[in-house]
Amino acid sequence: MTVDARSLLANKIDPKKYRDIKRKEEAEVNQYLFENIANSWVALKSLELKPTGLKTIINSLDNFILPSIAKHSIKNIDTSLVMETLQRIQDNGNVEILMRNYLYIYQIMDHATVTGLIDHNPLDKLKVNFTL
Repeated sequence: MTVDARSLLANKIDPKKYRDIKRKEEAEVNQYLFENIANSWVALKSLELKPTGLKTIINSLDNFILPSIAKHSIKNIDTSLVMETLQRIQDNGNVEILMRNYLYIYQIMDHATVTGLIDHNPLDKLKVNFTL
């Protein structure tokens, strides 16, 4: 929703300052989106992996992880949300894909910790114990 400059001026609010504050708030929200942190992690991985390995990671993110948690703030991702995401993978019946995707999520959360976006990885104590 855009705010009309006249109504801002009527309330003695500088429209430019208002717009700048809104942009800053939006940038801060985007900084914490799981999807953006995952993209940052993938960029780091691209420096150490061959293209085929990187493509595998990107496909897993796109097919299994991001549809569930892309738009969540990294600060709000907890073990229950990750378990729900992994449960969907388990329902497909492939334990290798399940464990690989758990590892990707864990590494992305670690990346968020290392970059200072969160204080600790909430998945540190998560024991993935799915059976098929």
